[in-house]
Order: sequence, then C-alpha cells, then structure tokens
Amino acid sequence: MTFNAAVFDVHPGDRRQMERILGKEKEARASSGVTLYSESFGSTGSLLVYPMKHDIFFIDAADSAVSTDGSINIETAREIRAAGVVAPIVLFYREDIDMPPLPDDLENVVTFKKPITTAFVRSVLDKRTAEKATLPVRYEIRGGKETYYVYDYEIMYALPAGRFTDVYLTEGRKVHVMESLKGFGGQFEKKKSLKLIGSGFVINLEHITSAFLCIFIMTDGRKLFCPPLHFIYYCILRKRMKKQKTES
Repeated sequence: MTFNAAVFDVHPGDRRQMERILGKEKEARASSGVTLYSESFGSTGSLLVYPMKHDIFFIDAADSAVSTDGSINIETAREIRAAGVVAPIVLFYREDIDMPPLPDDLENVVTFKKPITTAFVRSVLDKRTAEKATLPVRYEIRGGKETYYVYDYEIMYALPAGRFTDVYLTEGRKVHVMESLKGFGGQFEKKKSLKLIGSGFVINLEHITSAFLCIFIMTDGRKLFCPPLHFIYYCILRKRMKKQKTES
C-alpha cells in the first residue's frame, strides 16, 4: 500500500524537521508493505495543485496563520476541504498560543502543540494507514491539464490513442493519459472488474450492458469488439460477478 503525506510550513527549518521524521517512518514501514511518500510545501498555492492524492496533511497553523488578535487562522484547512479533500488534517501550533476550539464545520481535523514529536507523528500515521487499508482504492488518472482521483467503478473503459491512452470515465469525462494502454492497464492486474484485453482496450466488466457476437456494449453506448476466446472468458467471469452480487 502506498501512503502520501503532505507537509505545509512556511518555515524551512520546521519543514526539514518533519521531513526527517517522515523519512525515518518511511524506513520503519517499508518491511510492513507500506510505502510512505511525503511532499513539503511552503505556500498554499503549491499545496493545492494536487491535494486529492494526499492521505494526510500536516499543517503549520502557528506563525504562518496567526491573525493580529493572536487567534489561529484555519483558512488553509478550509481551502483543503473546499477542494473536496476529506483526508485527515493535523494543525500544529506554537506553545505560546492558546488554540481555540475548532469550528463544527471542519471535520477530521486534530490539533497538536509544538514541538513536533516522532511519537505523535507515528501514532497518527499508524491510525491513518490502518483506516486506509479498509477503504476502496482510488486511482490517479492524470491528463495533460487535469488530474482525477477515481474509484474503480468510475472507470468505464480505456482505448489506445497512438502511443498513449484515452480513458473514459463516468459522467461523460474523458482523459488523455500520456501512457501506453499496457502501462495504464497493468495497475488493474488484481482487479476482478477491470481487465486489460490484449492490446485492444481496458474494460470495466460492470459497465457492460449487453454482449453478443464478440461485441460488448457499454453503459455509454460504445461498442467494443473482443477476440472470441477473450469474449467467452470475460462473459463467464461477468456472469459469476453478477451472481456473487445477487447472493451477497
């Protein structure tokens, strides 16, 4: 499992301290199958470019976000939530500041008084990685100008576009991915519903409305031709999946 942590702090020294702590945590978790990635940011603009990919945010709410009356400014957390991100946010603040109660509209946000400790960061990461292990996987679909973080059921199918791939998502979304069809489809190797069929296309079996004469008709009306042997196999697999759904 991969896990992405974001660090936002206007002070380079504090950012480096968090980077050191997260670097040690990365080494400690490698043997357990968790790959920890971390990115540090010194401005909200850079932090909010791709916020959806992060599993947790460590935000400095001390010098970078203190208003003139000495209270904490939580606008960075609000901006993260406004971007549609629901991942946990940890707000750090200075020892000489009394942290006021958080407003009710900010959910999944905790506060911690500096100095930052390895023990606290480790406990937060332990809790969040355990939570993530029970959640559906989200996939990064990155195009030239936009990036989507989607669940498997949002991916209908993908077709080759020269050396690259066009990915068709629900709600009429289409993303031109700068990756070969084989490279894009390889990440779904262990998925029951998403399958790479030869060099022809990636298909989500749950988005097939009907199938006949080696043709799959998708929920958006697209017809995809499938080689006979693949067609028979995936028709059987699709029938099994539908049976398991009705029995569960």
